[in-house]
Amino acid sequence: MEKTNDKKQSKFATGFKFVFAGVVLLVLLLVMGFLVGQITGAAVFGSNNEYELKGNDIFANLKDFNNMRVSILGIKLGDTSEVVLEKLGKPDIQQIHPPNVLNWEYGDKIETDGVGLIVHMEGGIVTSLIVKKPFNKYLVGASKIEGVKEDIYRKYGKPDRLEIHYPFTYYYYDNEGFDVIADAGKINGYVIRL
Repeated sequence: MEKTNDKKQSKFATGFKFVFAGVVLLVLLLVMGFLVGQITGAAVFGSNNEYELKGNDIFANLKDFNNMRVSILGIKLGDTSEVVLEKLGKPDIQQIHPPNVLNWEYGDKIETDGVGLIVHMEGGIVTSLIVKKPFNKYLVGASKIEGVKEDIYRKYGKPDRLEIHYPFTYYYYDNEGFDVIADAGKINGYVIRL
């Protein structure tokens, strides 16, 4: 009788060891997969799951686009003027629109040939980031500022609405929180906004 119990206990112990080893292996594979995803995703998404526009094609797939995760030279929507000063320094040009609107324009400071980035703030908080054609030197793929009206529809789909602010036409993509700016039918820039 004792030999039968020993055999049952031995089979149980062996089975338990296989199950335990399988669980440990599965956990290790999951952890490794997570780490690989974090490392490879960091190039586009940054350390806080942000999309850094400079050098990355963030408009390649709009269904994954999230305006609140876009970072342009480390600046994102909702940042304070202090954060902008810390990351980009004083603007090349400052426009003040009372009572509480500021446009900080960057060109020379970010080494573009003309104004490449406008940081729009209301009450000291970044509410939109305007990227202009001179910023193209840092852009790749579908994020490049190039093309004509037909390319807007091809790249981004039908806009939610259009507005003309002569000489510019704004193509608004409200759900995504971004707009395309065209001048005389040519893409001239875009806006990431709240």
